[in-house]
Amino acid sequence: MFSGCSRLEGVNIPEGVTSIGNSAFYECVKLKTINLPIPLTSIGSYAFYNNDALTTVSIPKNVTSIGSYAFYDCDLLESVLLPDKLTSLGSSAFYGCDVLTNVGFGYGLKTIPDSAFRLCSALQSVTLPESLTTIDANAFAECVGLTEIYIPANTTSIQTNSFSYPPFMTIYGIAGSYAQTYANSRSITFVPTTAKPIPISNDANLEVLTLNTGTLTPSFKEGIVAYTATVPMATNRITVTATASHPRAKVAGAGSVNLNIGANTIEITVTAEDNTTTKKYTVVVTREATEATPTPTPTPTPTPTGGTPTPTPTPGGSANLQYSTSGDNTVNITGYTGNATFLSIPSTIDGKAVAQVAGSAFSGKTNLTRTVIPNGVTNVGANSFTGCSNLKEIIFLGAPPTVGANAFATGNANTTIYYSKEYASQWAPNGETTWNGYKIVPCVWGNTSLSGNVGAADAAKILRGLVQLETLSDYQMLLADVTWDGQVSAADAAKILRYLVQLVKSLEP
Repeated sequence: MFSGCSRLEGVNIPEGVTSIGNSAFYECVKLKTINLPIPLTSIGSYAFYNNDALTTVSIPKNVTSIGSYAFYDCDLLESVLLPDKLTSLGSSAFYGCDVLTNVGFGYGLKTIPDSAFRLCSALQSVTLPESLTTIDANAFAECVGLTEIYIPANTTSIQTNSFSYPPFMTIYGIAGSYAQTYANSRSITFVPTTAKPIPISNDANLEVLTLNTGTLTPSFKEGIVAYTATVPMATNRITVTATASHPRAKVAGAGSVNLNIGANTIEITVTAEDNTTTKKYTVVVTREATEATPTPTPTPTPTPTGGTPTPTPTPGGSANLQYSTSGDNTVNITGYTGNATFLSIPSTIDGKAVAQVAGSAFSGKTNLTRTVIPNGVTNVGANSFTGCSNLKEIIFLGAPPTVGANAFATGNANTTIYYSKEYASQWAPNGETTWNGYKIVPCVWGNTSLSGNVGAADAAKILRGLVQLETLSDYQMLLADVTWDGQVSAADAAKILRYLVQLVKSLEP
C-alpha cells in the first residue's frame, strides 16, 4: 500500500488493524516513526524492508509472526524486543541492521531462522530464550561484534555456519548440553553456567497513551513524557489509557479521573519488571471555565527557601547547576553542587540563554574530567575552574569568550581546550596552538577518521572501535561522543548516520 513512498516520515496505524501485509512499507527510506496497534498479530514479509531512517520499533505483545526480510537493512534500527507470543520469525528478518545493539527474545520462539540477524555488526551479546531448539544456517553470520551468547539446554540443533567468528566468541550454557558439544566442535570457548533465569527487564516505557476525549499535545511519542490537553467545561471526567511497552511492566495512575475547573495534573508511573526502574509521565488536562482558557504553562520547579532555582535536568550532570538571571534576561551560571565527571552546560535554562560562567563557579570540583560550554557563552569569570585537578577536556561549542584571571587554572598540566573548527578564525586566526596561555585543539565533531569531513566511515570506525577491531585515541573518542553523554556507544554511530541523511540537523547538543 505504501511501498516506495520515499517521503513518508511517520505513520500511526489504527487500533483495528491486526495484520501488516507483505511489502506494506517497502523502501520507505525516510520513515522514522511508526506506531503499531496493540491488536496486531502479524507483520508480513518485506514489510519494512530498507527503512533506512527507522531507529526504533515497538512490536506489540500480541504479534505471533514476523515475515522474511521484514526489517531487512534498517540501517539505524538500534533495539528490538520480540514479544512472548512470537512463535514464527522469518529468514533474514533483521539482516543488515548495522547499529542493532540490543535484541530481547520472547519465550515462545523455538527457531532462529536462516540469516535472521546476519550482518548486525554492532550486536555484541545475545541471550537466547529457554524455549529455543534450533539455530539455523547463518543466523548470526558476519556479526563482527558478537562475542557472547547464552544458548539454553533445550537447543539441540545449531548449524556449522550459524556464527562466523568462533575464535572471538564465548558460548555460555549448561554443562553437558548440546551447546557445549557444539562449542567444542567449533573451537569456541565454552563457559558452563546454571540455567539462565528469564532476563529481568528494565524497560519502563509506555507503548500507548491515549485519552477518551481531548487531544494530547504533542502527539504521543517515545521519549516524550510531558503532555497537555484541553477539554470543555462540560467534561468533568476523563479516561486515560496507558499500556507499557514491556508485557511485565506495571502501570499506575491511568484510568478514570475526575476533573476540576482549570489545570489537572495526571501522573502515570511505569515500573519495570525489575521493580526498580521507573518512568513518570504527566498529562496536564485543562478543563475550561465558562470561557475557554489557554493551556497553562507547566509549573516550574519550585525554588527551595533560601536556595537557588533548579533548572530542568539535562544530560551530563547539569541538573545540579546553580544560576541567576541577569538584567538582559540571560543566565549566569554561579555554582555547581553535583559530583559528575562529565558536565554539559545547557545552552538555555528556563527558556533563557546561558551567557556567562561566574567566577569560581566550578572551583575545586575535582571529579570533573570533561565539561562542555555551549555556544552563546561570552564570559567566563576569574577562577571559574581553579583547582579542578582532573579536568582534562574543556569543550567550547562557540566563539572564544572573555575570561577572567586564572579561569582555567585547573592545576592539571594536561588540561586542553577543544573548540568547534567552524570558529577557528576566532580561536586561532594565524594557526595558534595556544589561547590565553591554554593549549587549544580544533574539532570536527563526529570526524573520528580525522579526514576533515564527517562521513559514513566515521560511524564505521566507532563501531569497529566498540568491538575492538581497532583502537581509537583519546582525541578520536572525544570526537566520537556526538550524543554528548560522556561516553562512546553505538548511539553515536547512529546519530552520525542520521546526520548524514539529514534526519538530525547538527551533531552538537
